[in-house]
Amino acid sequence: MLKTSIFLIFSYFASFGCNSNRIVVSDYPNSKLKLDDFYFINENTGWVIKGIDSLKIIYKTTDGAETWNSIFENDVSVFRSIGFTDSLNGFVGTLDSNVLMYTTNGGYKWQKKNEIYGDKPKGICGLYVLDSLNIFGCGRYFTPAHFIKSTNGGTTWTSKKIDQVSLLVDCYFFNHQKGIIVGGKSSENYYEAKTAILYTTNGGDSWIENYVGQNSGEICWKIYFVDSLIGYVSIESFVKNSNKLSYLKTIDGGLTWKEFSFNVQPGYEALSIIFIDEKTGWIGGMRNLEDGSVSGESYNTTNSGVNWKPDFTYLNVNRFKFINNNIYASGKHFYKIPLK
Repeated sequence: MLKTSIFLIFSYFASFGCNSNRIVVSDYPNSKLKLDDFYFINENTGWVIKGIDSLKIIYKTTDGAETWNSIFENDVSVFRSIGFTDSLNGFVGTLDSNVLMYTTNGGYKWQKKNEIYGDKPKGICGLYVLDSLNIFGCGRYFTPAHFIKSTNGGTTWTSKKIDQVSLLVDCYFFNHQKGIIVGGKSSENYYEAKTAILYTTNGGDSWIENYVGQNSGEICWKIYFVDSLIGYVSIESFVKNSNKLSYLKTIDGGLTWKEFSFNVQPGYEALSIIFIDEKTGWIGGMRNLEDGSVSGESYNTTNSGVNWKPDFTYLNVNRFKFINNNIYASGKHFYKIPLK
């Protein structure tokens, strides 16, 4: 079951404002559609999940994504999100009856987490590990909407149905009290939803609706904060033949949001977003091609979103993270972009 990654190194001459023009693309692990999520506890040790393909796999690296091992496989659970509190203890959110799985040995064995109290969620699309004790989650992307949290390192969890929205995708917390959850508002069909962001100041006991979009057929997908004030949320669009790619930005820590957009080729569904500073950022996503396959370019800006350029190196990216001067991305492959 163990395999070793093969790296393809591409020369790339657009600097993106970085100190290096070298892009490293991992040929393994990979997915027919996308690697949904990943998590690193330090610069060397991390995990990535393949949760949509017929064989679901959790991979682990101990050398900073230079090589990967397949450490857990099954054909049942639909892996969606992942987070670890240390090198041994971690959690995976799913879209099936397992809902939340946990490991105590670094990911080699996983069990269903049964100690979830309250209104039980139907799926966990987003996990956020604040520290060794406080962990948050939400889901799912196609109704119903639930928020879960643990304040004891994942030993027990509480779950709450969120009635202000109908679907939830991702969450982010500044501290154990203040955070946001994102998704959409819809009656039944999430393809007709409107983007929505909720804000809490009491650890999720109550939520304030501080952004709802005007357009039907759009939902908030992923969150990324540059610092405590500046943050971004990607918008996935289901509007047929739309050539608009939109995203949201806050400059006051998520209290207020402003929408920005630019034109792309029709049919693009944005998924991920990252800015390494206020000027330089990427958006990833996917589109359905005429031959029935799915493959989507990424977009890059170096002038705070005034202009965006397509990049066909990173495909179907569902999550970006900036860790120790490297940008990591999970998509059709696992991508690592060294900046120095």
